[in-house]
Amino acid sequence: MDLPLCVECSRFTQEDLEKQVNDVDNEILKFLWLSESNYALREMGNAEMEEEMNYLREEINELEKEKQDLLNSTSELHQIRTTLQDQLKLMNDAQFKINAIEKDYWTKYGKLCVQKEKSQEEFISIQSSLEYAKTRLQTIQQTDILNDAFHIWYSGHFATINGYRLGRLPSQPVDWNDINAAWGMTAMLVNLIATHLKYQFHNIIIHPLGSMSKIEIVNEKTMYELYSDGPSPLFFFSANKYDRAMSSILDCVTQLIFHIKRKEPLFLPPYEIDGDKIEGISIKLQFNPEEKWTKALKYMLTNIKFIVSWVANNR
Repeated sequence: MDLPLCVECSRFTQEDLEKQVNDVDNEILKFLWLSESNYALREMGNAEMEEEMNYLREEINELEKEKQDLLNSTSELHQIRTTLQDQLKLMNDAQFKINAIEKDYWTKYGKLCVQKEKSQEEFISIQSSLEYAKTRLQTIQQTDILNDAFHIWYSGHFATINGYRLGRLPSQPVDWNDINAAWGMTAMLVNLIATHLKYQFHNIIIHPLGSMSKIEIVNEKTMYELYSDGPSPLFFFSANKYDRAMSSILDCVTQLIFHIKRKEPLFLPPYEIDGDKIEGISIKLQFNPEEKWTKALKYMLTNIKFIVSWVANNR
């Protein structure tokens, strides 16, 4: 018998074999009946009937053999059918697992599609933010930040930075709070220029602290206040420190000028600096008329403005 058969085919085949077995059984019964019916005739000496009986016996033996073959085939087919049923059960179990895996796959696929859509939306949002940031950066790069943040100008005899006057005259006694604020702005601006140029001042550290900024002289391990309360009984002692802080700021401006000259030898600010003097006028307040001190501060801020312009043009 050729294999394999499907379960339904094996069922039909088995039913057919069982029918054949029943047919054989009927044939055998028929022959047995004929054999017994003719037994009496054989006893009466009918030789022809004896021969017929022998023929019937042979037929019966053949039918018995055929019946046994059919029974064997039926048993074998039953085993095949049982095996096929077992295999069908395994296939059904496998199909159930496949269905579960497929369902899980489509569930995860759906979630991934949702995530992908969200990611695309986030990507578009990030791209928009990036484009906006690029636009803002281009705008900022085209803007002179230092000039905008630290506006240096003039008000009569005084140089101003962000509206604060730097200096003092007998006829115009500027409040010391304004002067201290102007020095704080100046200290911060000079420090920012150095940072922008990636330059570190030699022996000087600026501590921009608004109206109470300080200057540190490294080799002296000393801090000098870049602010003052003006003349007082103790002004003589504090004036020296105040002068030292102002001279240090002027020194920082000088260092920036020399640093820029190394890149551009033709760079030349309008006012010459020599030590603690600018255009020959001392920047110190002690033993110096307020008119000259104010003029020196005006020259210093002018040079700083000149440096800021160079930085803006050489980004």
